[in-house]
Amino acid sequence: MPGPDVVEGGAPPPRRTTRALAVLLAVALAGYAAYAAVGAQTRDSTPPHSRHPRNPPAASKSQAPWPSASWPCGTKALLPIVGSDQPVGHPEGRLLIGGRAQVYVDLSTGDVAGISGMRHGDATVAIRHGPRSTYLLAKRLRHCTYTRSRIYRLSAGSTVTATEISTHGQADDLLAGPNGVWTVRFPRRHPFTGVRLEPLGGGPQVRLNPYPASEAGYPVAATEDGIVVARGDGPHGAPRLLLLYGDGHLRRDYGNAWVYGATPGGTLLLGRGRCDTDRCELSAVDDVTVGGGDQTRGPYSVPAGRRIASDAAIGPSAVQAAMLLSRARPDSRWRLDAGLRPSDVAVLDLDAGGWTIVPGLELPPGATPSLAFDASGTWVLVGVAAGRQVRIYGWRPGMDGVTLLAQALGAPGGAPVMRVLPAR
Repeated sequence: MPGPDVVEGGAPPPRRTTRALAVLLAVALAGYAAYAAVGAQTRDSTPPHSRHPRNPPAASKSQAPWPSASWPCGTKALLPIVGSDQPVGHPEGRLLIGGRAQVYVDLSTGDVAGISGMRHGDATVAIRHGPRSTYLLAKRLRHCTYTRSRIYRLSAGSTVTATEISTHGQADDLLAGPNGVWTVRFPRRHPFTGVRLEPLGGGPQVRLNPYPASEAGYPVAATEDGIVVARGDGPHGAPRLLLLYGDGHLRRDYGNAWVYGATPGGTLLLGRGRCDTDRCELSAVDDVTVGGGDQTRGPYSVPAGRRIASDAAIGPSAVQAAMLLSRARPDSRWRLDAGLRPSDVAVLDLDAGGWTIVPGLELPPGATPSLAFDASGTWVLVGVAAGRQVRIYGWRPGMDGVTLLAQALGAPGGAPVMRVLPAR
């Protein structure tokens, strides 16, 4: 059963209806300073999700305030409204959970064990799967402030062990793909001096120098054929997507689009149109190549009245994508400022095009949960902040609510960094 920091509520019945930074790199810097991880092999390129009135009317006094709890470091968080159900079977694989809790969960049994070899006081801010290993970026956490960075390589046998391989004082993220792993460093003094990518294990650095100066670039994915970079500001604020060689030279121009998700195998989930409204059109581009031989699935329309409210997690076979969709209307049970709407986790079938709303999990406005699929691609995993803990919920088709899979110590960034380990 969930602890006292989670609200059990009557979740609405499921409705079956068939994003990687903001425009300027300065916004990206602010986002990374908070280290609210999201995970997929993407950076946060989601457009603005809502427009709020400057002077919203007061909420009704008859409504209850949305439940909340204290986070570490003196902040507060709005809690999810949870409707539980008994699991149908068990998810597969082992789930790494970062933040202050350096643990992994055997999803088939629910057993939780620690990741050995990490220094006390390190907090995980990114986990990436490289060509031969899984890599973890941790930062020293002192008095609710992140300091020096360390990079660990994980060995996953019967247990999970971390080996420190590098110390980077200013590494902000990791970028990984089938051809390598890079540390990502954002400029500290001026947002237009360029992002630096440094390969682990040595090799030439890549500096994403902005040209012109107003078009600061940032990496969103690494594929077999190069690094996908988002740059500048196009129609409706969408950045321009470029495919670069490993040395930073241009290979291909994809036009303007938001990147909501990406896989190391080369699948990009793109959004075009008015993605700050419900008029956003999604498409999945597979096998990103220089010769233009991509295969495109879609387009997929966002359900009427809803908006995309997060990056997407793409399943292991690239046939499903999970993301947040804000609701068309506020929840009348809770007191919220006008224009703020809760969200649901939704699963998009990238082959058939249909949407499924995950029942039993109502997320508050502004929530940034971590999303993933289990090793089988059947279960959706949702990591949420719940006061001083993080909790991992799971759902699969056939369930009328979610089930609690694991809980661990929280982190100042909110939702946990999490990643499913590849099969042994």
